Amino acid sequence: MATAELLAPIEKQRSSATGRVLRQQFWMNPEFAEVLVDAELDSFAALIDTDAGEAMRLLGHRENWRLTLNSTDGQFNAYLKKHRQQSISRIATAYLGGLHPSPAAYEATMNRIVSEAGIPTMNVIAYGSRVLSNGTTEGVFLSEELKGFEQLDLFLEERFQAEGDRKSPAFHRLIDRVADVAGRFHQAGFNHRDFYTCHFFVREREEHHAEVDFDVHLIDLQRVQHWPSLLRRRWIVKDLGQFIYSCPQRLFGRDEFDRFFRRYFSRSQMTSSTDALRKGAEHRADRMTRRLGSYR
Repeated sequence: MATAELLAPIEKQRSSATGRVLRQQFWMNPEFAEVLVDAELDSFAALIDTDAGEAMRLLGHRENWRLTLNSTDGQFNAYLKKHRQQSISRIATAYLGGLHPSPAAYEATMNRIVSEAGIPTMNVIAYGSRVLSNGTTEGVFLSEELKGFEQLDLFLEERFQAEGDRKSPAFHRLIDRVADVAGRFHQAGFNHRDFYTCHFFVREREEHHAEVDFDVHLIDLQRVQHWPSLLRRRWIVKDLGQFIYSCPQRLFGRDEFDRFFRRYFSRSQMTSSTDALRKGAEHRADRMTRRLGSYR
C-alpha cells in the first residue's frame, strides 16, 4: 500500500491543551476502526490524552502504554507509544505548510516498507503526528500485540534450560528461523540500530508429525535505516554485534554462531568477505561486553 493511501488528509485544528495545533495527520487501520470508535480512541487527541491502560514507561519525551481493547472476537492487547519533541524548526516547518515527521510516523512508514520486503513485523492499528504552536511535535503509534509471541532473549532462557538443549533439533531450527529473518532484513538494505534479541519475537508451533517450528517477527522499527550497498557494511556490523552480545552465552558458542552465520549468509562455507564481517561483529560484541558487562 502506498504512503499516500495510508495517510489521511492533513487537517488543521484550532486549539489544544498545550498550544494551538498547526498541522496534524492521523490514520486508522480500517480493520480496527470499529474497535477504536467503540473505545473512543478514534482520533489523535484521544490517543495522545488517554490513560486508560497500563503505563509501562513514562519519560519526558516518550510514554509506553498497554491497552486492552474489545473486538467481536473478544479482548486483545495493543501497545501505544506517545512521543513529544520540541524545537523552533518544527514550528517553521508547520507554518510553511509541512509537518515535521515524528518517530511515530517514521516507525509506521518503516513498518510498512519492511513488511512489504517480506520481513514479518507488527500490525499497525493507528498512528499520527501533530505540531503545536509552542514548537512541540507529538506522535502516537498503536500496534496490535503479537499474541502468543515472546521476546527471543526470554524465550531462549525459558525454552532451552536442559544441558543438552544446545544440540536439540528444536534449538537448531530456531537458530535457522532467526537467521532467516536477520539475513532477509539486511539483504533488503535495512539496518535496525537496536538489533538485540529482545526485538525478535518468537512463537513456537508444531508442524505435521509433531515437528517443532517457529515464527519470528522483528519489532521496534523506529530507528531503522536504509542505505545503499556501499554504505551498509558498518551498520550491519553494528547490528550483528548487538545481536551476538545479547545472545545468552550458556546457549551460544562457536558451533551455534557458525550455524547462525551459515544460514544468515545462505552459504554452506564462509568466504573471506563473510568471515571479515563476522569477525567485525564479534569484535564489536566483545567491546560491548567489556564496556557494559553481560547483557542480562
